[in-house]
Amino acid sequence: MTGLRMELTIRPNPLATAGLLCLGAACLALAALFPFLLDSPLPGFLLVGLPLLFGGAVCVAHAWALMGLRLYMDEKGLRLTAPCWRGFPSPPLTRIEAAWKDILAVQRRTERYYLGPVGTVDAPTLLVTKVYSLNTASGRVILGEKNLPALEQHMAAIAERAGVALQELPMAHIGVFQALRQAGPAWDEPRR
Repeated sequence: MTGLRMELTIRPNPLATAGLLCLGAACLALAALFPFLLDSPLPGFLLVGLPLLFGGAVCVAHAWALMGLRLYMDEKGLRLTAPCWRGFPSPPLTRIEAAWKDILAVQRRTERYYLGPVGTVDAPTLLVTKVYSLNTASGRVILGEKNLPALEQHMAAIAERAGVALQELPMAHIGVFQALRQAGPAWDEPRR
């Protein structure tokens, strides 16, 4: 790949992003209307409206973050705009522009998100996903495998082009509520 001309721009699927945005808007609208449709609005809002508000807000935030996701690679380096990773893409967006020589490491690990209080590793699993960390001289960007189509191949190509090994890290475990608060499990410093 080193001798080849390479120019590649990658964006998420616009139909999936639009679908998430519509789903989120529908959940928010239902949450706003639901209390007016019942005889006792307070229990209805607490039991159905609040979960709809939460689900709608997560869908809208996820769609908004995915709309900004971009990966551009050429012979000089890469430009990446990626959302924050909290078990799913979420605002705010991080922008990194790096020459190939400025890429320090590409790391991969599996993250297990469980449903339960902090430290309850035996709790039921909610999500298991592969997550990648791109470490550059100007910062770190974390991408989940569902962010971009064929992310594994793109991260392997970035590692190869930058002349660094794709480092495999051990599985990380975190509670889903803890991940929403602190943006996922901590990452180890890259090995040289």
